Formats: sequence, structure tokens, C-alpha cells
Amino acid sequence: MVIPMVSKRLLLSAIVLVGAMGTVVAAERGLLWSVVQVCVTNNQLTGASFPCLDVNTDQGIAKGFATIRAPLARTHIVVSPTVRIMGIEAPELQSPDAANYFQDAWEARRYVIAAAERPLKDADIGLAINSRPGRSQDQLHIHVDCLRRRYAQQLHLHDSAVRSDRWSRLPFAFRGRYYWALLLNAADLSRTNIFRTAATLLQTSPGSMEDMTLVVVPRLGTGFYLLADQYAPGAMGKGHGEFLLDHSCA
Repeated sequence: MVIPMVSKRLLLSAIVLVGAMGTVVAAERGLLWSVVQVCVTNNQLTGASFPCLDVNTDQGIAKGFATIRAPLARTHIVVSPTVRIMGIEAPELQSPDAANYFQDAWEARRYVIAAAERPLKDADIGLAINSRPGRSQDQLHIHVDCLRRRYAQQLHLHDSAVRSDRWSRLPFAFRGRYYWALLLNAADLSRTNIFRTAATLLQTSPGSMEDMTLVVVPRLGTGFYLLADQYAPGAMGKGHGEFLLDHSCA
């Protein structure tokens, strides 16, 4: 069929860019959105999700999402809305009735666990979204993959430094960056609007949502750490929280 052939070409072009850390030209920043559209069209016409792993529009296209596996990494998954949303800075993400893409991404961890070459627990999985300066695609996407173990261990060792009632600056650095952290006391992310919660950091550390990168790390036991960093011109890094994930799942 024509749709799968077109999809494969778009997928191989776009998802490499999504996983890349370098800068791409502006004309290529819409490739992921093109792939999502192809997956949705194929799903509507045939019931299949190819070339995505899954297309879920149970709540309608406006709140649907596509799950895509990066071809250059066994476990690296990307979850993206089935509607056009540029990125973390989109104001509609903070709406009371916004789709919960972080919960969708958390549920997609099953693809990471199934693909890994070693046994994984939920605590081994992390979610990350990059800032506008740190991303390669202008279509909202959440990375799902293994956590870098040493970063998770540092968080667990300093658990008492993370509060649920206010943002705290971590007393240690990840790749030279001192992240802000907030404890989410919940068994999952279904009742938490991560984007709206992250926006409260701007009251403590003024900045712009488009410069923010977020990482969600499971806590040992119950709950999650919500980590945030802010890109600043001339500073180390570009708001690239994806660095906290291990795409080799070593």
C-alpha cells in the first residue's frame, strides 16, 4: 500500500532527527509532525499504526497520541500528540482539560521494558522533554527510555532534599547543571498536569516555558521526582533533559 511506503521514508528521516542532539535546519523541524500524520491516516484507513508502535485516539484526535520507536536505539520511545502542538511552551498544555501526555508516556514504558536486553523495573525508566533551544523538532514529544543509573542513585540518596510543597535546587549537578526538583506524591501521573506544575517554578526562578526542560524520575516506593532546568544563552547545555536518559540502556 502507498501509506506504509510513504510512512517508512518519513519515519526514518524524522525519528533520527528527534534522537539527534545536534542542530537541524528549520525546514526539517516539522518532520516528526509529518510522521505522526501518516500514522494517524494509516490507522484511520487500515486500523494499523505503522510505522508507529501505536496510535491511540480513544478520546478523539484532539487528545490522542502516537508512540514511535527510534530506529537507532533498541529502547528509545517517543510519545507525541496527534494534534499540532509545537512544544513545551504551548499554552494549551496548561489548560484544565488538556490531554495528559506525560501519563500516556509513562504508560508507554512497557515498550522500553519489553525491548530491553536486561530485566527492568519501573524505577529504571525516565521521561524527558527538551526545551525549545534543546530540541530538534517543533512537534511536542516526550522521550521514554532507561535512566542513567548514577543520576537515579544520586536522587534516591538525596531524597530528603526534595519537597512536595515547594521547588528545591538540588545540591548536586547533572552534567554541570543544578536542576530544580519537586516531589510528586502519586502512584502515577494521571491526576497531575506536569506542564502546569512545571510552570509554578517560574514564580521561584523567573524565565520562559520555552526555555524549560523537564525530566520525570520514579521515586523508590511511591511517587516521582519532577526535575526542571532552564536554558540560558551562553550557559552550559541548551535545556536538554534527555541527557539524563540512557539510550543504550546499559
